Amino acid sequence: MGSTAIATKMTVAVQDATTVQGVKRATLQIASPWVGYGFLVRSTDAGMMLEGINFGSGVTKFPEPDPLFPTGTAGQVFQGYITRVTILSAGVTVSTPWGPVSGATAYSVQFNGGDPMVWYVKPGQGIVQFGEGVYAFKLESQTIVPETVVPPPPPPVMRACPLIGIEPNPLAYSDFSYSAREAAMQTAVQRGKNFTVVSASWATLEPMAGNYDFTLLRETLDRAARYNLPVALTLKTIDTSVLSIPSDLKGLAWTSSTLQSRFNSLLQALVPILGSSVKWLHIGNEVDVYLTQHPAEVAGYLSFFNTGAAQAKSLRPDLAVGIVFAYDTYRQTNSVFRDLEGGLTHIGFTYYAVKTPTAASPGMQRDPSNAAADLADMMNAARGRSLILTEAGYSSSTAAGSSLQLQSDFYAAVFASLKTSGGKVQAVNFSFLNDIPRAVAEQLMSYVSSSDRTFVDWLAALGTIDGQGTDKPAAIKFEENATLFKSGPVCQ
Repeated sequence: MGSTAIATKMTVAVQDATTVQGVKRATLQIASPWVGYGFLVRSTDAGMMLEGINFGSGVTKFPEPDPLFPTGTAGQVFQGYITRVTILSAGVTVSTPWGPVSGATAYSVQFNGGDPMVWYVKPGQGIVQFGEGVYAFKLESQTIVPETVVPPPPPPVMRACPLIGIEPNPLAYSDFSYSAREAAMQTAVQRGKNFTVVSASWATLEPMAGNYDFTLLRETLDRAARYNLPVALTLKTIDTSVLSIPSDLKGLAWTSSTLQSRFNSLLQALVPILGSSVKWLHIGNEVDVYLTQHPAEVAGYLSFFNTGAAQAKSLRPDLAVGIVFAYDTYRQTNSVFRDLEGGLTHIGFTYYAVKTPTAASPGMQRDPSNAAADLADMMNAARGRSLILTEAGYSSSTAAGSSLQLQSDFYAAVFASLKTSGGKVQAVNFSFLNDIPRAVAEQLMSYVSSSDRTFVDWLAALGTIDGQGTDKPAAIKFEENATLFKSGPVCQ
C-alpha cells in the first residue's frame, strides 16, 4: 500500500495460517514506515478477533480475543481488553491505485485509549486502506493465494492417550493425616488417574545446611509406586513468585559456587532414592513468574539449571530433566521462556486459564473455549519436544467470575484437545481432586503477592469435589475421560 505524502510503502502479509479445531488463526504481519508488528488474529462468526500482538521482541496476548474487524452495522461500538472499535461505515467503495474496491467496511480502532486508526477492510480480500486523507495508505498491489483445498484426511491413526493425573489432595473437611492422603489417592486412581506429580521445595528438603528431610517425599513416592504411577517430580527452587531455597543461601547469586555446590549435594542425596517411578525431574516451578519480575537473574538461573541438570543426569542418565513454566505468564510475555527453553529436552507448563479482571473483562477465568488454541500454543512452544502439564485447573467460584458449568466445560475442552494432540502431549495433571480449605487458600495468597480476596475464592474452588464432599460436574467429566484414556489407543 502506498501514500501520496509518504515515500515508504506499507505492507500487510498473512503468515502462519492454521486451523485449530475448526477455528482459523493467522498472523497479519504489518510493516509501516514507523514500526513493524504482527497481529495474531482469529477468524470467527463475529468477525476478525485479535488474540495478541508481536512487536518482534516477544508476543503479548490478551485475556480474551479482542475485536479488531468485527461484523456489524455502522455506528456499532465494540470494547475489548485493549481495543475499542467503531464501525464507521459499511458497504463503501474505496478508490485505490489498484482499482475501485466495493463492499468495504471502515473501522476506527483505538488501542489502550490512544489515537484512533482508520482501516478499510473488504471481506475475502483484506485491508485495502489504512488512514484517511493525503496520508492514507491505499492498496497498490495484492497477491491473493487461494486457500488450499485439502483432500479428506485418511482414517486417523489411533494411538495411546496422554497420561492423566489429578492432584490427590484430601477432602476439604478432612485433615492432612496419612489416612486422609491415602484415601484421596485411592479415590483419584479409581476415577482414572494413571500419572502423578510430586512437588517438594529445596527449603523443606534441606532445613539446615547439609541435613536433609525426605520423610514426606519418601511417603509420597512410595504411594505412587504402590499404585504403579509414573511420577514427574518438581523440585522447587523458584516457586511461582517466591524463592524456595534454604534461608542461609538467600542473597547469593544463582551463579554462586556455594549455591550450586549445595544444590548438587542435595541432588547427590536425593536422586538415588527416587526409584524407577520418577521419570521426569523439574528444577523450578513456574519460574517465569519470578524471573519476569527479576530479569537480571535469568542468565544466572540458566547456569544454575544447567549445572543441576548435568548432576542429575550423571546420577540417573534416563531421567528427563526440565523446567516448569506458567502458560498464563508465557502467553503475556514469553521472553523468559525463550531465554531458558533452548536446551530442554521436554517442556513443562502449568495452565489455569486465568487473567487479570478488568471492567471490560471481569472475572479471573478466561473462557473455556480458548483451551484448544492454548493447547495448540503450548505444543507449538515445545517445537517437537514432548509436553507435560504439571498442573491444569479451572475454578468454579462465582465470586471469581466462573461457575460449575464453566469449570466442567474447561475439563471437556482440554480432554477434547488432548484426544487429537497427535502424541505431542505426554502427560497432564489436573488440579485439584478436592476443593482447598479456605484457611489454606488464605495462606497461599503470598504466592501472588496480592491482598485481593477474589484470589482466595478462586483458589478454594479449584477442586472437582466441593467442600461437602459432593462431586461437581467437572468430576464427572474427569472420570469419564480419564477412564476412556486408560482404556486403550483411543486418541489421535
